[in-house]
Amino acid sequence: MEFILFLIILTSILVYYYVRKYKNRDLNTVAFFHPDCLSGGGGERVLWVCISSLIKYSKVNVIVYCDQKSVTTTDSSIILEKVKDMFGIEIVTHRLTITPIHFASILKASNYPVCTLLFQTLASILVSFNVIITFLKNRPNVIIDTSGYSVIILSLKFFSGMKSIQYVHYPFITDIMIGQSKSCENSYNHSKFVSSSSILRQCKHVYLNLLYRLYSISYNCSLCIFANGTWTYQHLKKILHPLHSNLKILYPPVPAQTFISKSKKMNNESFNVIYVAQFRLEKNHLCVLEAWSFFIKKFQNKFTKELCLKLVGGAKIEHHFKILRVLKEKCIELNISKSVQFLVNLDHIDFVNVLISSNVSIHAMKEEHFGIGIVESMAAGVPVIAHNSGGPKLDIICENQNKNDICGKLAVQPEEYAECLFNYYHMNNSQLDVIISNARNKSLKFDDNIFIRNFIQNINDIFNIGIQL
Repeated sequence: MEFILFLIILTSILVYYYVRKYKNRDLNTVAFFHPDCLSGGGGERVLWVCISSLIKYSKVNVIVYCDQKSVTTTDSSIILEKVKDMFGIEIVTHRLTITPIHFASILKASNYPVCTLLFQTLASILVSFNVIITFLKNRPNVIIDTSGYSVIILSLKFFSGMKSIQYVHYPFITDIMIGQSKSCENSYNHSKFVSSSSILRQCKHVYLNLLYRLYSISYNCSLCIFANGTWTYQHLKKILHPLHSNLKILYPPVPAQTFISKSKKMNNESFNVIYVAQFRLEKNHLCVLEAWSFFIKKFQNKFTKELCLKLVGGAKIEHHFKILRVLKEKCIELNISKSVQFLVNLDHIDFVNVLISSNVSIHAMKEEHFGIGIVESMAAGVPVIAHNSGGPKLDIICENQNKNDICGKLAVQPEEYAECLFNYYHMNNSQLDVIISNARNKSLKFDDNIFIRNFIQNINDIFNIGIQL
């Protein structure tokens, strides 16, 4: 054991001195670290809008460090074609390099059913050595992390002195998690097995506190940190050192103008409700199914239209498909299978068509950091019901709406969602038009163009890489 520890320390020292000695960097190259660059989620859309803006408004070369298992090719033209299919983002360039990182798949949370954050952190340290070796070949001037693995950024800072920016969608660890570790409260990241044992709760509380301190150092090592909304900003503010002044809110890009320009396809013979979310536990699909069941059973004699709930989302790994199977079994249990559709891994065009033909859009994740799907629905003219917490409450719909500015509804319990659905079902066109108009105006606050302008101005202010608007 002592010999292995000695080898690790010796290797670290050799890597440190080697990288520092040959650390001349290409000042015209910006790198992004995002293992699952083609997963199709909101985080991936942020990545590709950032890349698109740099390619369009500057002459820098761009490198994407990604998991070798998440891409089947390093041909950038093929990758960009997939990006276009997923997000409708068209990037034409020869200045993009896709660099696979070996073993990056060990970063996935699904690999670790217990002590997930601890093992992900250890995995980050291992993967960072691979990134450092790759760095010796590419030598970018700046690295931007858009995936949340800030320990890797800390390692790069230590070994190479590389400048970095972090775009944080969701803090890796928060004081809420630490608070849950002391309580008996169950959640998707605090199992009943742990919450039922005082010893296990105490052990988890100790290791979460240690991780909290490590991630405080990791976040503080970057020159600038972008929080994707007020909720994330408030939590990062607690983690960061008081003297770290370069923490800013940069709302994620949403193609609001594009959705607003789409013609709304209303079907007066049916009432279509859509929930757009990847099939993961924290997305709280069970709440939506229970709400739908309440809605149908409580008001079953008051419907004159055909009812349909459409669950739209991505499923990439076995864990996602397992959740899908559980949800379908729940539909059978609640006797709602005939009115529920599962639309999995739709391309961008099909997704847009399903969205603009919907009557209501639901969102159910507790403490969602932002909620891109909510803004897309608002821009598309689809009235929304969102969870009364996190970003939807603080940034998008907001809890204390002026009566004349109502742009959506908030709910927590399934019964509340059912009541909101019933209210929307019985609204007349003039009432809906007011909400839709307000929602579309609000969605413009988060449009792609706003994000691009703020992103490239901040990047240029920090690194002076010759960006021209």
